[in-house]
Amino acid sequence: MPQYELNIRDYVRIFRRRKTVIFITFALIVAITSFLSRGEPPSYQAVTTVKIEERKTVAGLLTE
Repeated sequence: MPQYELNIRDYVRIFRRRKTVIFITFALIVAITSFLSRGEPPSYQAVTTVKIEERKTVAGLLTE
């Protein structure tokens, strides 16, 4: 069995030859994942409140 190193041209040729299989597999995985994740209840929920106060200090008044 001959052993040789694959270079970038070999990988590009393999990708071009198998691109339809690669794209179909990718599309199926994305579709199945999005379909299954829609049925999942949210795993967490967060609520927050932000309070903003403007503070006037003597040092702040002097620098303005």
